[in-house]
This record gives sequence, structure tokens and C-alpha cells, in this order.
Amino acid sequence: MKKWLILACISLFAACTPLENMKKKEGVKEILFPKDQKESTVSVEIPEISSDTEEMKEEWKLTEESIPEVLSSIRKELKNNQKMVFDGKVNKISLYAGQTAIIKDSAGMNQLKFIVSPQKANANLKKSGSSAIFRSIYQGSYVLSWETISGVKKQVLIENHLKYKFTEKENYDIILRSFQGQNLKMLEEAVALYRMAFSNGKYTRKSMLFLLELANRKKEKKTIQESLQYLGKIQSLHVEERKAMEEGNKILGLSKVSEKIMTEETIGVGETENSRQIAGNYEEYKSLYQAANRKATLHLYNAAIKDYQKALSIGKNFKETANIYDGLGNSYYGLGNYQQSIEYFQKVLSHKGVSSEKRAEVYYKLASAYNKAGEKREYKKYLTLLKEKYTNTLWGKKAQIEIMKLH
Repeated sequence: MKKWLILACISLFAACTPLENMKKKEGVKEILFPKDQKESTVSVEIPEISSDTEEMKEEWKLTEESIPEVLSSIRKELKNNQKMVFDGKVNKISLYAGQTAIIKDSAGMNQLKFIVSPQKANANLKKSGSSAIFRSIYQGSYVLSWETISGVKKQVLIENHLKYKFTEKENYDIILRSFQGQNLKMLEEAVALYRMAFSNGKYTRKSMLFLLELANRKKEKKTIQESLQYLGKIQSLHVEERKAMEEGNKILGLSKVSEKIMTEETIGVGETENSRQIAGNYEEYKSLYQAANRKATLHLYNAAIKDYQKALSIGKNFKETANIYDGLGNSYYGLGNYQQSIEYFQKVLSHKGVSSEKRAEVYYKLASAYNKAGEKREYKKYLTLLKEKYTNTLWGKKAQIEIMKLH
């Protein structure tokens, strides 16, 4: 695997720079139509993969050996510069990451913009006359909108896929093994692929921390710099993230981390035995809570549930309690126990002090759990609620995509 692809991808994730930084700026010179289809095509299926090395197999599994192959397929799409054109009446488009879609609307195209896109998944979107030109290396769903000259509003759903299908867990397991085995090159590749395949992934932040910590050990300044750029955009840092960033800054000869750090609120310890007892209980509670989070991250859901429940037995009036309910909901969901998952997600919503952003996230999780449990009415109910009440949040936008897919 060529180093330029990995560094370019990590740079994209950290700095959110335009896609043009990975390739030469180019105009639209040639338009390649999907096989046996014309400009008036309403939609196009994902092209078949002809190469033997890229052939999709039902039993195919992501491994350390196959990651360079997956990254190579994306590089090939960028190099081939394949362009496909669609009529403005199109409702849905399927592409491979790296391919270019050209949407032409003879009625004119004004106010072109993304109304939905994966979080931190930078995409190249340009307007040329009455055409929209889209390209991205990030897998996910994008919704473009525009208005015709006469004021008619239109939108199209673009599904951007990788040529290989694999699970988030497969990818993250390789990240964990690479970190534990101190294999920085493989860790860089695995993290780069994870960011492209799961830009909204729940392990992104942890993966970037692993990358920074190992780069610190190896004194790899380029990787340290890219990782610091990513973590530096996070408003609230955990203690372990702060320590890793301080170490990285020392290696680079820079000043200490200046970002504000979200610290756990401490309970004031008075002179009375009662005050000291409360403080001691909180420390035990917090220790169990943090241990449960680590176990849940490693998919040790049963062990995580045990620690979460122990923490709740100490007390339910601490500020982390809503997060514990959320952790229990996530853990039961991971075990496939969707009814228990729903119960704890509902407890999060009933807890005071939960932010609107967190409520939107939990509503989305509830919708997913109801869907998995086969309760389609509740599934649609929470998707609709998200779309209407939390329109401008990430979760509201994701709900809008799922609603579009239902119709």
C-alpha cells in the first residue's frame, strides 16, 4: 500500500481538506454512461466488479492482509476518474467511493447544496452550468437539493459504497490488534479505512486516540501531527486524550494542549463523616462506570452490564446515571436483546438534564431497536419524530435518509 494514500486519507479526516488535495484538479472532459443506459436513466445499480482480485464473495472477510487491497480499489477509482451522468429526474444514485456522478437538469440548477451527508465525510460538490458534480471517498448516504429556474425544489439520494462489504466490528478488531501489537503501519491503514467506511462510526474517536498513542511511542511526527489535528477539533477532551496530546506536542516541540477539558464533576468533601462517605461512594461508582465503558468498547457486553448495574446499586443521583442507562441500552442492543435495550433507552429520555443532542441520538437508537424487534410502527414513529423535532441534528438527518428509503 502506497504511503501517499494513507497519509492523504488521514489528512482528510483530521483537517477536512477538499478532495482536490488527493488528486489533480480536473474538468469534466468525458462522460461515461452506465452500461446499456442513457442520460434519461432514473437510477443505476452498482457496477459489477470484473477483476478476480476484486470479486465480491459471500464469505469474504476483512483481514490485515486484505486491507491494502480495499484501499487499492479506492485508489483505482480515483485514478480511473470514471464519470457517470444522470438526468435531473433521478431519485436515487448508487456509486463506488471515488467515482464521479454528474447530475444534469435542463430546467436549471440553483441553490445546490447538501442537506444530508455523513458526519465529517468531506465530499467534492461542484456546480457547472446546469449540472452538479459529486465525488467522495467516504461511504455513506448523501442528499443533494437544488431549485430549478422556475423555483421547483428537487433532491436526490446518493449512496456511496465501497467495493468490499465488511462490518464495523471487523475493521475495529483489526485496529485493536494493530494497536496491541504495536504495528503502526497496519494501524494507520486500518484507521484510514475505518474513517472512509464508517465516518459516523462509534469507534472513530477511540481509534484516533490509539493512533496518536502508538505514533507517540514510535516518535512518528507526521502521524502525530495528523492525529493532533483531528483531536484538536474536539471541544471536550477526556483525560487520556489530553495526556496523549500533551505527549504528542512535546515530541513535536509544541506548547501544551490549550483546549478546554471536560472533567468529571467532583463531590465537595466536607469535614463530616457523611461527606467523606458520599465522596467515597462516588469514586467507586465512577470507577465502575468507567470500567463498564471500556468493556463495552471491547464488545464485552455481559461484563459491561454487570459493572453498570453495580454502579447503579451504589446510587442513581450522580450526573453519569443517564449515561449508564445509555450504556446499558447499547450493551443489550449489542447482545441482540432489543426489548431490554428499549427499556433503558426510555430511561435515558426520562432522566433530567439530558441535552437535546443526546435525546436526538437516543431517539435514533430507539427507532433502530424497535426496527430490530420487528415493531415497525414504533420504528417509523421515532424516525418521524426525529425528522420533525431534531431536523438539523446528525440524527435527524440520518432519520430523513431512512424515511426516504422506506418510500
